[in-house]
Formats: sequence, C-alpha cells, structure tokens
Amino acid sequence: MKQTVYIASPESQQIHVWNLNHEGALTLTQVVDVPGQVQPMVVSPDKRYLYVGVRPEFRVLAYRIAPDDGALTFAAESALPGSPTHISTDHQGQFVFVGSYNAGNVSVTRLEDGLPVGV
Repeated sequence: MKQTVYIASPESQQIHVWNLNHEGALTLTQVVDVPGQVQPMVVSPDKRYLYVGVRPEFRVLAYRIAPDDGALTFAAESALPGSPTHISTDHQGQFVFVGSYNAGNVSVTRLEDGLPVGV
C-alpha cells in the first residue's frame, strides 16, 4: 500500500509531499512553494486535485496530483471573500466550499474539469 501524504507548512509557505510505505515510513518526495500561507487542504473526490486555501491574499489554489507518485503541479486559482479556515468538496467534485470564521461566511466555488471558476 503506497500512499501520499500532504502537509501544509504555513510559516514556510510550502506544501511537503511525502510517500508513506506499508511499514509506515515516510519519504519526502517534493516541496512545493506556495504564494501565501497554506492553511486548509482537501483532495478532490476523484483524487486528481489538491485544493489549498491560502492567506493573506485569500484564495483557493488547485494543484494537479500526478497519479504515479502524488507530485503536485499548480493548475489554477480563484479569489475567496474571506480568510480560509476549513475547505471541503461535494461528493461529485463540482464545488469547493471554504469556511471563514473571521468573515463569518462560507464561499462556494464552482469547479470545471476540477479547476476553480470564479467566486
């Protein structure tokens, strides 16, 4: 069982990509620089994208996930109306929901072919 683990690092503004083997050992495979403090993250239902909320310029970023090794490649972004605190998708992968405690709102971002479109 090979599994990929994504770790947000807000202070360094990076995502660390690790492979987890069947014995539970982690191997760092990629460090992705992100334009902002990485906060909540979620993998799409089809496992093709990683959605990431960033601040202080409030946005949701989409990264393509390589099927063979879980490596990330930037794909798209969309503005958010508030600071991202929690992120999730619907079961069909048609929307990204981002909750903002500070702004007191939940934004709904439509996805087209897995990529965020507008606010």
